Amino acid sequence: MSVASYDDVVKGLQRMQDSHQYWVEYALNQLNTVQQVAARFDGPQTHSWPDDELVHSTSGQLRSKLNAMQQAVSPASFSDRPPDTSPEQSELAQDGESVEHLL
Repeated sequence: MSVASYDDVVKGLQRMQDSHQYWVEYALNQLNTVQQVAARFDGPQTHSWPDDELVHSTSGQLRSKLNAMQQAVSPASFSDRPPDTSPEQSELAQDGESVEHLL
């Protein structure tokens, strides 16, 4: 990694620390990326547990979706309940679509 790349990472982390809104957008994009990749490969079951702070930083349908993601049953075998393949663990936004319209 070049020095410029390290500087870019430092700037990005600093921006995330300085701007709550930037952190919210970053976290939503990360959640969405994981769900999109899982969907693209037809099968890896993922379970995203959005951070409480992220949930509380949103409203409306997005908050409902994030709450549902938190409450969904894990597909992991350690769960006593049957796996949850419900839409609660689906993408927040479609491929190429930004999650910013959800905020």
